[in-house]
This record gives sequence, structure tokens and C-alpha cells, in this order.
Amino acid sequence: MTTLKIFTNDDIWRDTAENRRYGHLGTCDREDPSIRYDKPGKTSPLLAVAQELVTSTHRDGNEPRIKLSTSHRKPEQRLLLQGHTQEYLDRLESASMVAKERVDRGGVAIVPFGKEADVSPGTYQAALSSVGAALDAVDSVHTHPHTTAFALVWPPGHHAEPDQAMGFCYLSTAALAAIYARDRSPRATTNRTSRVALIDIDHHRGNGSAAVLANQPDILLIDQVYRSPYDDTARRYTDGIFDPSTGLYAGAGKEYPYTRDDTSIGARAHPVIQAQNILHVEHEGFQSAETLITKFVDHALPRLIEFQPDLVIWSVGLDSAVGDPLGGLGMTPDAFYTLVKGCRLALPNARHCGILEGGYEPVISAPCLRTTLLGFSEDEEEVSVASFERYAHRFVKA
Repeated sequence: MTTLKIFTNDDIWRDTAENRRYGHLGTCDREDPSIRYDKPGKTSPLLAVAQELVTSTHRDGNEPRIKLSTSHRKPEQRLLLQGHTQEYLDRLESASMVAKERVDRGGVAIVPFGKEADVSPGTYQAALSSVGAALDAVDSVHTHPHTTAFALVWPPGHHAEPDQAMGFCYLSTAALAAIYARDRSPRATTNRTSRVALIDIDHHRGNGSAAVLANQPDILLIDQVYRSPYDDTARRYTDGIFDPSTGLYAGAGKEYPYTRDDTSIGARAHPVIQAQNILHVEHEGFQSAETLITKFVDHALPRLIEFQPDLVIWSVGLDSAVGDPLGGLGMTPDAFYTLVKGCRLALPNARHCGILEGGYEPVISAPCLRTTLLGFSEDEEEVSVASFERYAHRFVKA
């Protein structure tokens, strides 16, 4: 029987007077500064999903198959320096201190810092605690047989590059966890490191993970990516709704970071990192869940089988779910379950853990988180998801 251990840094996010005053108040929306995507209480709807699953698996009086705990771990500085420069870490900590000083003087608790990545008094500590919870998840699967784990954390990390914050991300959480897992696992010896695969199923490109992990030995990054349709003649994105009165596409450009220039929305191209250990599974425009699963099975799964990882880390971006306001690639609750459960079957000798990335509408994210966690916790004989039943043979044959 598989036991799923969920680690959260929810104490950072609880809607308390202290957190409302000094906590991570959040990055502003680019078009509407009154909207903040990060705020105290943000993780509450997702935490409620985890708590419900814990309760449901404990009703029979046996040992619960899903366990939930709050992580208070902070990563060591030497690990942070494997993903970020000292100068960047100093700037991030300093910006949070400046934000706190502003609050104490009655000012605004937001300091402009990165690209779509403002800093508030609690940002630095929240980012550290996200990494710490991810490391607890890695340690849990390494030290306990028949265990999977999930770091239910905020802020996310897969956009954070070595020397800059981007897209609500400040520390490259999943990439740092992958490096830690490779070097510190019980399977690592003086002659052999552990082999780690990082699978990013967020709507957006994991540019930070790629920047940290490019050409890292014994680490494979598979990145599922949404690419916005683009008009080469007009040099603009076309995945929004066309407004004939302005000649522009409202809400266009749902990829991030942008890979093309579009002056109408202020988009500047950001380099895409290529390396032998990185596989970009790109989708132009919004997709059906069936297309996403099929392309994963056809292109990503063979690479995973060839690599034979000891540990699989999932960057689970719930913003890839249909209808997410900042994403919506095409994933459904069934699709999240199918990918996780399928890879557990295809790679039975690997340990598996997940880390939360994006997700910006709780009504959409919550059911997707539930099926994702079930994908980590259910065993082979508990197949109950329709799309998985259709695709299970593809994973088993792999």
C-alpha cells in the first residue's frame, strides 16, 4: 500500500493579522494592479482538499494512507548557491527587508523586484519555506519505502532563474530539489549519483528550472509548454479575442515567458534554453486533454524509459487546467491523474514526489489537485478514472 505524505508551508499563508501585515501580499496583475495573485489564505482551498483526503482515508480505522504536515525546514545556503548567485540571494532578502520597513512606516508593502515578481515583507521567508518543504518531500520518498510525497507550497519556483525572479517565482524550488535529490539520496555513492527526472506540467515554460538544470549530469527535465499562436506578419500573438475597433487581440499571449516580441502587449522575447538533458514538449494553442496525454506518451515517456530515473519530481502547475485565468492549456482533473499514475506504472522502480507550481482559480485548481494527489496515492488495483483506463495500457507497455 502506498502512503502519500503532503508537506505544506501553510503557516506562511494563514490569514492571520501578522500575515496580513507582514506576509506575502503578492504580485500585481499586469493589467489591473488592484488584483493580487498571492495573499494570506491563498492556499486554504487547496489545503482543504488535502485535509479532506486525509480524513477520507482514515475513516476505516486503519492507518491513514495520506498524511499532512507543516514543514518548517529552511534550505542550506550551499544548496541555494547551486541554483542562484549570492548577489541575487542578497538582493531578494534585502528587498523583503525594505518592504517590511515600508510597512512599519505606514507605506505600501510591495517592492518592485523582478518580472511579474514583486516582493513584500514575507516573500523571502515564504520562498525559503517552499524549498524546505520540497526537500522534506524528497527525503520522505528516499527514506520510506512505498511512499510518495507532495509539497503543497506557495510561492512557486519554476520561473526563477539564477539571477532574476520572474512570474511569481523567487527561488527555483523544483530544480533545487532535483539537485538535492541527485546528490543526497541514499542511492548516491562516491561512484554514483541518483538519477532524477523533473517533469513540469505547468501551463507555462519552466524557464527557471531549465536555466538551473541545463547540462546537469544525471538530471532530465521534461517541460510541457503552451505556445501562443503568432502572426509573423503583424508580429503579434493571436490567442485572444480580436477587437476590430482596435485591430488588437484582447488578452493575447498566454505563453510565459514570451518567445516572440509583441509591442501591442509589451511582450519581449525571452531566450529558450536548449540542452541535451532538456525535452520541451510544446503545444501551440489550447489543446484537448487527449492530445496532451497522447503527446506526452509519444514523446516524453520514451525518453523517461530510456533515462530510468531513481526519482521523478513533478512540477504540478494547476494553471494548465481548462479555464485557468492565466493558463488553461487543456488539462482536466482526469488528465493530471492519468499522467502521474501512468508514469508510476511505467517507472515502477522510481520514487515519485510532486511540487505545486501555478494555479490561479481555486474552483478550477481544487478538483485538479484532488485527482493529482490520488494519482500519487492510489495503487494499481484502484483504477477508477476514465481517461486512465483508456491510456493505462500505453504506460504499461512502455
